[in-house]
Amino acid sequence: MLFSVLIPFISHARILPDIYTFPQEIISTVNKHKATALVSIPIHYRALKVDNLLTPSLKVAFSSSGALDRSDALHFLGKTGLGITEIYGSTETGGIALRSISERTESWKPFDIVSWKLVGSRITVKSAFASPEMQRDNEGYCLTGDEACEVQDKRFVLLGRADGIVKVAGKRVDLAHVQNKIKELPGVLDAVVIALAADKGRETVIAAIVAGAWTEIQLKKLLLEKLEPYAVPRRIKIVPSITRTAAGKIDRRRIEQLFSRNKN
Repeated sequence: MLFSVLIPFISHARILPDIYTFPQEIISTVNKHKATALVSIPIHYRALKVDNLLTPSLKVAFSSSGALDRSDALHFLGKTGLGITEIYGSTETGGIALRSISERTESWKPFDIVSWKLVGSRITVKSAFASPEMQRDNEGYCLTGDEACEVQDKRFVLLGRADGIVKVAGKRVDLAHVQNKIKELPGVLDAVVIALAADKGRETVIAAIVAGAWTEIQLKKLLLEKLEPYAVPRRIKIVPSITRTAAGKIDRRRIEQLFSRNKN
């Protein structure tokens, strides 16, 4: 609804019919049609991290369906002069908030039509865009799966997925944070970090599947410089690439099966 109806309606723009994935395909299509708005996902902005990113017709760029890597956004800003507008939300909640890399801030600004509050550290929202299937409290607020803290100007900073924070050796580990640290390493094309149940007991094991040129030993050595030892993935699989859907999603069950078939 947001990108297929509202944005084109407001900007008086038409939508190109196809989905473009490869960097040169995106760049050539933008220039051929003199596109003014680019709506994409983080994995495509990673692909656009190229030197020949010249798109003079673009006036605005949006990203949704996941956290946008800061280095990818800064590269896009440096090449095009456009600060990508990130949209925070989900299919169930609808759009909740936005931020732009040009603001140089980690905080999110809620849309004017969205009300939000914290229940503990979990963010809850009330919006006409939220799916009627979502459970609501007595005031009409829906519980999201994210933790956040409030900052100035009625904005908030996301702290990570509530269901993505696990305990390892009694310590809290944010899987999204670990995943982002892996993606920051040179030579890493993509990464997914998950929590696995240990063979015995109730211990949690952090596992990572990484697309890149490093070996497992090299990766662990590099990560020890960026993470606490307990947060470094115990199990790492190196692959040529990580398959994602058109929306940039991963098949978690398939990744879990990869580890179950190839136990260290």
